[in-house]
Amino acid sequence: MNIGTQPYIDSKPDIRFETGDKGDLTVVIQTKDLEMKSVTQKNLPDYIRLFSDPTNMEKYREGGVWSADQTKEHVNTWINLWQNGNAFSAFAITNRNEDDQFIGSVLIKAWEPADSWDSCIAIAIGRVLYHKHWGKGLGKQVAIALVNYYIPEALDRGYKLPSLSGETPKNITLTAREDNHASVKTWKSLGLPQVATIERFGRERLVFSETIEKLDKRNLPVLSQ
Repeated sequence: MNIGTQPYIDSKPDIRFETGDKGDLTVVIQTKDLEMKSVTQKNLPDYIRLFSDPTNMEKYREGGVWSADQTKEHVNTWINLWQNGNAFSAFAITNRNEDDQFIGSVLIKAWEPADSWDSCIAIAIGRVLYHKHWGKGLGKQVAIALVNYYIPEALDRGYKLPSLSGETPKNITLTAREDNHASVKTWKSLGLPQVATIERFGRERLVFSETIEKLDKRNLPVLSQ
């Protein structure tokens, strides 16, 4: 439960968990402008185009494009997680205001101690949006929906984060290149302080981290804009 007292002015997302007969899980998250839905095979062509664009990928991980085979391998891994009833995987993002046009992807995964500045298990998020949608506040909508609402809700429902140790995560830990000003601004605005600077993906990256308890906004009122 969130113990803060300040009202949260961003609108709360609508979150739906749908479990199939074989234990597979589909999650749909709707914000004011976006829909995030569990990735499926039908999204593969969109993902191949997204990850093959050098501008889209410029500041994601190593900063290079992915081949079609690389993308297919990653997408199949993410689909497999959903099919096994795991609530922490990749979401395909569409714009509700533009005929549900595919605009990007966001992944929730474990931050393992083996490649961490800290010794605790945490939840990490990676986002890639088509560059024509940058600067419109859409990436922030994605971050708010996941960090402040979806992740606390999924954990409360008993879903486990796939990790090497099997530990329950206590924090959300996010990184950004120092020159990725949009991501740095977003992580800070969500209440994640900078806690370290590390070398990762061949570049110096800033690390932002906070406890899930403090980031949980589900019980705060929404103010009208």
